[in-house]
Parts: sequence; C-alpha cells; structure tokens
Amino acid sequence: MLTEFEIIFNDIKKKKPDYAASNRAQAGSELFWIDTLLIPNAEEYRVPRTETIQKMHKIYYHAKNTIVLDNSLMEESIGTCYAEPAIKITMSAWMRRLWTLQEAVFSKSIWFIFKEGAFHMDDLEKLYREENKSLHSGLTEVSRAYHNGILGDMRQGLLEQGDKYKVNTAFVAATWKAAQWRTTAQDQHETLALAILFQLDVDEFVGYIPTDPVTGLVPQDELDNRMRSFLQQLCDNRKLLPGGMIFLPGASLTGEGYGWAPRTWLSAHDVDSPDPLELSVEKPAKFQVRVGLTAKYPGFMLHSVDQKKSLLSQYKFIKFPVHHSLTEWYQLEVAESEYFPKEIDDQTKELAIINPRLPLVNVKEIALLVAIQRKPNEDFDVHVLCRVWTSRVHDPDTIDELIRKYKDRDTSIKFLGEQLRERKWTVDRAPPSPPAPSPPPPFPPHIVGSSATSEEKFEAPKLKRRTQTLIDFTNGFGNIPGRLLRLIRHSKTDETV
Repeated sequence: MLTEFEIIFNDIKKKKPDYAASNRAQAGSELFWIDTLLIPNAEEYRVPRTETIQKMHKIYYHAKNTIVLDNSLMEESIGTCYAEPAIKITMSAWMRRLWTLQEAVFSKSIWFIFKEGAFHMDDLEKLYREENKSLHSGLTEVSRAYHNGILGDMRQGLLEQGDKYKVNTAFVAATWKAAQWRTTAQDQHETLALAILFQLDVDEFVGYIPTDPVTGLVPQDELDNRMRSFLQQLCDNRKLLPGGMIFLPGASLTGEGYGWAPRTWLSAHDVDSPDPLELSVEKPAKFQVRVGLTAKYPGFMLHSVDQKKSLLSQYKFIKFPVHHSLTEWYQLEVAESEYFPKEIDDQTKELAIINPRLPLVNVKEIALLVAIQRKPNEDFDVHVLCRVWTSRVHDPDTIDELIRKYKDRDTSIKFLGEQLRERKWTVDRAPPSPPAPSPPPPFPPHIVGSSATSEEKFEAPKLKRRTQTLIDFTNGFGNIPGRLLRLIRHSKTDETV
C-alpha cells in the first residue's frame, strides 16, 4: 500500500510543482490521513471518535490535497474530452456515498486517480470551459451532473469562507439536492453525516443503535428519532429551512409538528418542476416543535359545488374554475400515480392548494392538496393530503365543455376555486391511517391512479436504496435538460465511520 501511495504522491508532484516545492524541506517524507484507518470504531473510543468526526471538514479544508481512490475510476482511462472523465466521476461509487460529500465540498485540491494516474478537478473544469465555448454538443452540459452533485458554484464560496463557513438556507437547499442520490452503508449514518455538514452537535448521532435481530436493520422509530433531533438542532435559533421543503416527495416523519418533514434526505427523486427549494432560498421557513413549518405561498381555496358529495378518492384528475366568469380553469392531477387519498372524502374538511408560485409558468407544476384545520386571521393551519400537479386548461373546446357541465351541475365538476394571494401556511403533514385496499372504481382507466398504501410508497424507495437505485444523471443532481443516461447502481458500498 505504501508503495502505491508513493507512486501517487510522486505523480502529483510532477503535475503540481508548487506542491513539490513546499515539501522539499520534509526530506521526502509525506504525511497523509485516511478516514477508514484513523477514525476509531470501537465503542470504548467513542469520545476520540466523536472529536475526530466533528473535525473532519477541517481536515479536508486544511489538507494540501485530497486524493479520491475509487476502484471503478482506477480501472478507467481519463479519455480525450470533458464528457468522458465527467461522466465516469458521476457514475463512480465516490459520488454515490453521502460521506464523500463533505470531502468533495471542503477540499481545496481534489485529485481523481485514473488508470493513467492523477487527474485534478481544476483540469476537468478547464476542459469544461474550453469545450462549452464551442457549443458543439449538448453532451458537455449534460455531463455537468457531478458538478451539481458537489454543490456546484456554491462550493467555491464555502471554500473562501474557510473552515467556519456559514450555514444558510441556500446551503440547506443545495445539500438536499446533492444528498438525494447518495447512500450510506448503515441507515443511522445519514443524520450523522448531515449533522457534520451543518456544524451541529454530533454526540447524540454517534452512539451505537441495536439492530433488529431478525432483519438486521435499525428500527425505523430510532431513525425517525434521530431525524427529528437533527431537524430541531438545525432550526434552533436559526431560520435555516427553505419553505420549499413542504413540497418534497417521500414518506414524512410522525410526531406532532413534524408531519411536513421527510423521513430521509436520501430520497432518490428527480427534481420537481418548478424546483420548490430553489424558489424558496430567499424565503426561510419557521419551524416550531409540536406546531409545524410555517412558510409563505400563494394558492387556491376549493369551495365544494358537488351536491351529491361523490367520492373524490376514486378520481385521479379534478378540474375546477377559478371564479364565476368560468373562463379560467385548472386541473389537479395526483402526483406519484395514485388515487386521491380517502381522507379527501371527509366532507367536513375545507380543502386548499398550496402552490410554489402563481401564475403557473410551466405546463404543469408541483403543488400540495391540503386540509385546513384552523384559520387564525388570514393564515391557515393545514395538513397535507397529497402532492398534486396543477396545470392550466387552455384548449377552448375543453373549456366550453367544462362550462356546459358546470352550468348543468354535472357531478364531475367538484369545486369552484378562489385564488389566494401569498399568505402563511403552517404545515404539519399528519398522514392518515392507511386505508383498506379500494375496490375497482367504476370509472374509465384514464382517470384512475394507483392504490398503493403509504407504507408501500415508503418501502419502495427504501428497498431501492438497499439494493438498486435508478440514477437519472440529468435530473438527479440538478436541473439539466433532457434525460440522456440512466445508471443502475448498487448502494452497498464499503464505508467505515
């Protein structure tokens, strides 16, 4: 091993003369640090282990060089153009581990070891600038996924701040997007790795958690407790959470006040349109334990006009006009290909939609269908029923047909909408008890969605993270147009903490 390191160090010295000159006084000796060797694992070393883990970002920041030794990269050639090494780095195990995010973000000088030897990230960026000028291929920009996966342009700003960087709303939003396609070998390491990134007290995340003797997994209740502790630390005395977190996909935490919060940041989910986190960087939300997350957004009130009170849970699409002129119509479509939840059939609940922005800009945009619990002043306390896609109906013939149905009191028209200006929504997404399987609905297939239960929807991404996850290069690490390439990856990587 030492011989291999010596070869790598000599290669770096040839390619970086200033580094070689700074080390001449050491008479050929080299000091290096390897996390898997120098972080004690045994419980008896918990105190020094905790101290070392808390200093990891400082170790990377003050290191003269960080060397990425990835088995897959070491078997590959660098290639002749920007896209080749860029895509290979994006596909590497190094890019898929949550623990390597902090070394990517805080290292000032990163070397990737390919078959030919060491290759510096600055050289990769130089290739990008040269090839991007010619605009001869969209492949150059699509290959940029690795750059977005290590916080993109924000990374340079963090390095300029030093090892006492500022954690703000933009950093939280960028970290969510960078983390979502990464994994950890052990589920309980997620909150520990995130706590280090956000400079939180990691002591309560370091301790050993007994696993289930049958499954060998950490109980979900314990993982949820850790995530609640992490979020509470993150929000104490600081407004750091972007309001757009209420729109994020996946299963939510249980517990009063935490219903809006994702159970995991490793969601393996494409970026929605529009990106709610990007829109909310300048709108920090306020979190209160046992209350919920308060954020400011526009939306719609939905006033029922269905006299027969038919079951909405058997529909996938709902169309409604915004005011009595009946000239402006919108469509709600359940996200994640599912029915509207059975809770929507409770006629005592007032319903509303929270939108990241209005008017709509894209063909369809993500939103939340919510049930209103209280209306203090002009603000709403709500819990989320489901994520929905909202779209504007533009076709004149379709609008004429909808107007006719509305005037004829057709039962397919359920609501009259009232557009709401931006206001405070306090969201505590308390999921209802999972409903019994629904019987086949008496509607054509094109208006019927999936009947998956909330547990099944959670177990699917959880299973993907433990076996295989589908990575979408173009959307997984940022808003890159098109879908060029997908990679099936194994998430069980060797890592020691």
